[in-house]
Amino acid sequence: MKNATTDFAGNNLVGDGSTDNTAKLNSIISGLSLPDALYCPSGTYNLNTMPAALPAGLRLIGDGPDQTLFNGVRGSPGSDAVLQTTAAGVSLENLQITTPDTINATNQCLNVSGASRLRLQNVKLSNAFGSGIRAASASQVLAFGCDFTNIYRGPSASGISGSLVQSIFDRCHFYADGGLATTNHAAYLNGAPANTRFLGCVFEGWSGGSAILLKGSTPPVYAVNLVVSGCSFSGGSNTAITAQSVLGLQITNNNFQGQVQGAVSLVGDVQNYLIAGNTAINGSTNDAGWGLVTITGGCGNGIIEGNEVASFYGTYVFGTGVSIFGSQENTVIRNNQFSGLYAGVALQNNTVGAVKGVRIEGNDFNIPVGAVDITTGGKYVVGLAPHETAGILIAGGASGVEIRGNRCNGVKYELVYSTGILGAVGIASGVHYEPGTVSGQRGVTAGSVRHAGG
Repeated sequence: MKNATTDFAGNNLVGDGSTDNTAKLNSIISGLSLPDALYCPSGTYNLNTMPAALPAGLRLIGDGPDQTLFNGVRGSPGSDAVLQTTAAGVSLENLQITTPDTINATNQCLNVSGASRLRLQNVKLSNAFGSGIRAASASQVLAFGCDFTNIYRGPSASGISGSLVQSIFDRCHFYADGGLATTNHAAYLNGAPANTRFLGCVFEGWSGGSAILLKGSTPPVYAVNLVVSGCSFSGGSNTAITAQSVLGLQITNNNFQGQVQGAVSLVGDVQNYLIAGNTAINGSTNDAGWGLVTITGGCGNGIIEGNEVASFYGTYVFGTGVSIFGSQENTVIRNNQFSGLYAGVALQNNTVGAVKGVRIEGNDFNIPVGAVDITTGGKYVVGLAPHETAGILIAGGASGVEIRGNRCNGVKYELVYSTGILGAVGIASGVHYEPGTVSGQRGVTAGSVRHAGG
């Protein structure tokens, strides 16, 4: 580290946690012959006002995120950022950007709006009142092994916010204890984000919002080609991933544990999506849970494949693996394992033709009767009593649905077909059903089918 061209020690910066270093930092940076590396030895360097923007080609190197700290001390919350850059090719390594507390915390740890080719490695961002990183219209932001801790603590804040393009967050950790937050998100990509990936990241403790919110602008301005893969989600009080107005979405090989409102929510106009290889498990009998995927808006051209969903149950909702309330077209739900649920798959839109072109095939429904203690069964599904379970629920509005080759173990009914779910009445047509393999207790009618209401 000390082979950097310039270091703090030779420029009279003081890392005592009380001296204001803003003017000195500006002076050092303005005197550099860029590109250059600036070494920052162990210490807490207070910045009482926001320094000048970090210039293109600057490498800022510390001794480690718990050794070298840039501390933004401000008189009121939400005033500015601790550090900022709008340039290309800035690199921050082995340091922490923080604020002293939540009362006088700055709005952002790092503002990189408009920047490009920003590299963050082993950087910790902590205690921001607003965003850990504000990245409006930033591109090629590469973050490796970074730690977002106790950030997004304001009433509406995010660990990362902005319209990121061609960016990667690799093995980063996001944690918040809630703070003042009411609608926070660990990562909020909005506007027109594109070609951005979260790989192997850990998300813990978000509240009010989602761990990741992916949101395009008003169509035809979509978020495009977004990937969440190999990540772990735990301890959140809301949906882990929410997507809206996205064209091209991959959610693969993630682990979800304990999300009260489920793992993934597609709330409107998500097209060309793949949800595959994920594990979603909730072991609490007190938590409500929608399960793996809930679709409440117009979505289509999706594949939900090879996922394992277990024990999402409770008394607030009836616990399903895949729930489709909104319109849905041309989607395949196949080769998934559903265990301990009230129902594996539920198509619950009663508007005629709203759900069409859906294939449900090759799934395993392992739902022992009585394993799910639901006291409000009749409230949600006409004719399905408490303690009764089903592999698939279909409301009256479905058309062009194919059901074939599924395997059921212990479900009360493989298929419950109703025109009275949620109190609405619709007309179903073109539902092609080929009975699957059923073991354990089966339905009282032929083919393990029950027509519940209508």
